[in-house]
Amino acid sequence: MEVWFDKLIVDDEMGNNLFNANPDIREIFETKVTEEIDAFRSSSLHPSNYAYYVDEMVYSNIPCIKRVSELMDSIDSDSRLTCATTNYLNTRGLRNDTLGNRVFLQKLNPELFTNDAHEIYFKF
Repeated sequence: MEVWFDKLIVDDEMGNNLFNANPDIREIFETKVTEEIDAFRSSSLHPSNYAYYVDEMVYSNIPCIKRVSELMDSIDSDSRLTCATTNYLNTRGLRNDTLGNRVFLQKLNPELFTNDAHEIYFKF
């Protein structure tokens, strides 16, 4: 028997800060993003060679990654975000396995994207 979730909400403090309706609370998280971008922008000799990295992202991360990407762009339009998924972490968890990474690419439209293959085969 197969079981599918039509909707799953993962809730945590950072997510609450990121999307909170109260701008004073939302600013707590936005300030951290601003400080991170300012620290690397001012200390980097070649800022065009630097990119922020999101590793092993999953579909439930898409709204948060999209919001952080928008914040980054509003703070420094030259900032870059690279995203990576891992095979079978959850790209095979959709009802339609042929979608693969299409959802990530359509929703986030990242400048840089990799699909890390961490498959190890054992032969006994």
